Amino acid sequence: MVTLLGDIATNYIEMRGWQKKLLIAHSIAALQRKTAQLIKAKLEAGDISELDNSNAQAQMINTEADIIQMEVNLSMSIHRLSVLTGRVPVALQDFLQKSAEKKQLPKPKWPISVGIPADILLTRPDLRRAERQYAQATARVGQREAERYPSLSLTGNISTTAESIGQLAKGSTIGWSFGPNLRFPFFNGGQVVASVAVGRAQRDQAFIAYRAAVLGALEEVENALVRLYKEQQRLKKLLAANAAYSHSLQLSQGLFESGNISFLELLNAYRSYYSSQMSLSDSHIVLAKHYIALMKALGGGWDGVVDVSFPEIVDKTASSHVKVKR
Repeated sequence: MVTLLGDIATNYIEMRGWQKKLLIAHSIAALQRKTAQLIKAKLEAGDISELDNSNAQAQMINTEADIIQMEVNLSMSIHRLSVLTGRVPVALQDFLQKSAEKKQLPKPKWPISVGIPADILLTRPDLRRAERQYAQATARVGQREAERYPSLSLTGNISTTAESIGQLAKGSTIGWSFGPNLRFPFFNGGQVVASVAVGRAQRDQAFIAYRAAVLGALEEVENALVRLYKEQQRLKKLLAANAAYSHSLQLSQGLFESGNISFLELLNAYRSYYSSQMSLSDSHIVLAKHYIALMKALGGGWDGVVDVSFPEIVDKTASSHVKVKR
């Protein structure tokens, strides 16, 4: 269930990401069409060469081609999301496309506590399964150890010779026997000892598997945290770079219209701004995916501050086995 929810969340992020990229591409394409019209007017006035006009047209058409591919990717994301939620591929098409320009990419909840309690990992099904297997293997060792020693049991039975219900009241028709049963495992002692050794080996294997599962889970959490925090730092840098590219494009447009720079310089400003916008959108998507990966690594449902003393969050019985040192 955690995996399914994670896949749904990831595909939803990707779908909103493609919608965001399409908005960016349409905005850039509109600017490029406006520039292409200006270039055409300058060409007719003899102020620029045919080369600049061709470059402007090529840039605009290339962006329009990108839009077509993005629309394909968006449709595929919607189809996948519909199937993951148990619907036919086109079931969510209208719903998810409605007011797409107003929808924002989901953002992680900040700040994320650095001191995530280790007990929260016990919400992971794989760790619970490994812990239970280790506990069962330990219990079996105790059972096999008990078979090495003599055991005493008391047995008894009651019988009757009555042939009718009326004769049951006569004490002479009722008999009983009672006696102890003492068991000495002398003749199969070697078999019992071997069984105990096998049980201990199975317990050790279960412990190794449990320890590996816990360490693997901790590694996943640490990796997810590193990726999340580093991507957040990268996003801040991209935001600053995007602001600088946006300012550069505005200056370049003014300088080109006044004839102070060539169209090639304006073209480079467009490309840099377009690339910056897409990188910024990608970073938002990656950041949200890393947050989802962290939630999956924690078993799903972790939302910041957690009091692991409550049994509805962490099974107290299981929490006694969380230590992996031996």
